[in-house]
Amino acid sequence: DKFVWEYGIEKDCTLRMCSGLRGGMQALARALKSVGVRNASLAYRADAEVAGSSMDQREPTAEDWVKSLHMDTAVSRALRIPQNMALFEYLAVLDKTAVRDLLCAAKLEGLLETVWAGVEKANEHEASTLLEQCLQKARDAVVAADASLAAAPAAGKTPGDAEDDADRCWTFRKWLSTSSVTEAIADMLESRISRDGVPPTSQMQLEFARSLGRSGSRDVVLELLREGDVTSTLADGLWMEFSKVAKSTAATGEEWKSKFSIEAKFDMTFGSVDIFFGGLEALIGSPSANVLEAMRAEHCDARDSDIKWTTGNYEVETTSHTEWCFVCSPEKGPEQLGLTSWPTEAKLSSDADEDKRRKVRLGPVFSAILDTLNSQLRALNQVELGITELLGAVLYTGPMFEKYNTVNRGGALNTEQPEFMVNKFKDFCLLNRYTTSIHAINSAILKLSKLQDALVVYRGFSGGRLPESFWKKKQGTRGGVEFGFLSTTTDKKVAMDYASNGSLSTVLEIHMGMVDRG
Repeated sequence: DKFVWEYGIEKDCTLRMCSGLRGGMQALARALKSVGVRNASLAYRADAEVAGSSMDQREPTAEDWVKSLHMDTAVSRALRIPQNMALFEYLAVLDKTAVRDLLCAAKLEGLLETVWAGVEKANEHEASTLLEQCLQKARDAVVAADASLAAAPAAGKTPGDAEDDADRCWTFRKWLSTSSVTEAIADMLESRISRDGVPPTSQMQLEFARSLGRSGSRDVVLELLREGDVTSTLADGLWMEFSKVAKSTAATGEEWKSKFSIEAKFDMTFGSVDIFFGGLEALIGSPSANVLEAMRAEHCDARDSDIKWTTGNYEVETTSHTEWCFVCSPEKGPEQLGLTSWPTEAKLSSDADEDKRRKVRLGPVFSAILDTLNSQLRALNQVELGITELLGAVLYTGPMFEKYNTVNRGGALNTEQPEFMVNKFKDFCLLNRYTTSIHAINSAILKLSKLQDALVVYRGFSGGRLPESFWKKKQGTRGGVEFGFLSTTTDKKVAMDYASNGSLSTVLEIHMGMVDRG
């Protein structure tokens, strides 16, 4: 623990190092010195050990400790104390079994309790000294941070800025509310009423709490905590959380904002509230009244319809025309386009990935899917889904999502968007806005959202810097309006994987409500 606190070395790694070294802390001191550790007590010990330099304040040795117990030299010989070995090194490799064996071999077993009491007292002193050193470092860090904050210019700050700062500040309460530390108490309480390893039900837990409240006492609760060794478990949990904070490059909103500014490869762009209220029609235009024919023309007769591209996720080489036929007229086969087979996912080419590859859906399959969805919507007294809406939704789940979102994020009619997205819209879509198709997809999402549970979902990305609207409140809120269809996942690990593909990784945790679900 000493070395994790002072140097950020992994606790398990440190324990393995110490347990595997005959020289114990001497060898660890040498190792740390070799990589440049120079501060605090360990640096002093490393210097004294490796360089043999003389220090004004000599480190107490194990021999000094034995003398303080008023024992004769026989005890020193029995315990095999190396000459001039530092006390902290000796205590690090000492346990009661080893002391008993050594004393028994020297026929001094009657002194075991006296010697071991001395060991515990010395350990307590070492722990107390370490705690005070750590606390003093923490106090010094607080004073330095406070002085830095006082010296920082506050010009231009408004009451709203102060509120933003308060919201973004790091506190123990906020930190612990998101940590797993309190789980130790819940685990202990559950263990008292679980049966044969089966976790107690909600009702059992409630009744246990009520019973304790009626017939228990503070002493009973204290005994529960002692028996469950909760203090030790809490210490482990807190230790892990402290280590995470120490290693994180940014822990507050302001630190993250600074990190974004330094490491970002591009600025992310979101719409303002007026874009949201303007709706999709103001963004990309009005749909055609002849929906199915307009959707077909957008995919089959436009300037970009037969230009090949390869998707960035699964490497499907395809065209808009091909995707329309794959979804809307699959019974005619790829031959209708002069192809021998439908485009497939290059990244899912192995036999093990066969179930993950997309499948051709013929007319009867679409009809069955539509009937199932509409029966669920009717049961909720909601408007049913049309065939064009279903076709649009299915098209979006394939390669076409890249073109649709390029339109939304670079082909807006009513607002400025990033130049690189505008240029991508011109080059990739050749100014084809897929207006009716996108309206059909949007309508499908709105209708199907009635079947969606309100869940927590995640979105991972890397390299992008969030805009100022995510840091500064306006009308009591922070954030922005996503121009495109935002794909999310309920699996946080999937989002973390997406975010890890580059620098400045970010994961958004999105809590759906009854209005914005879906």
